Amino acid sequence: MARSEDPVPVLRLVVAAFLAVYVPAHAIAYGFANFLFLCNLSVILAAAGALRAINYAFADPFFKRALGPAPVHVAVSAAALILVAYPPLHVVALRFVPAPQPVSSRP
Repeated sequence: MARSEDPVPVLRLVVAAFLAVYVPAHAIAYGFANFLFLCNLSVILAAAGALRAINYAFADPFFKRALGPAPVHVAVSAAALILVAYPPLHVVALRFVPAPQPVSSRP
C-alpha cells in the first residue's frame, strides 16, 4: 500500500505555524523570562524535534541500522540504558547529591 504524500513535510508546516503563533503569543502574555519553565521548554523542544524529524524510527542513532523489529529495538535500547547509562549516573548522583534530611516533628 503506497502513500500518495509523505506526512512529515505537512507535520513540519503545522509545527512551524504552531511555533510562529505560540512563541510571540506566550511572550506577549507572560514575558520572555517565562520560557525558562520546564513545560515551555518541552513544548519548544518537542516542536523542534518534529521539525527536524528526529525519531530514529527506522535506524538507531549510533549504529545507523535497525536492531530488528520495533519491540526488539525498544528492548535492546532500554536494556542498554538500564545496564550501561543509569548505573554510572546513579553513582555520580549518590556522590554529589546529599541525602534528604528527616523531617523533625513538632512537639
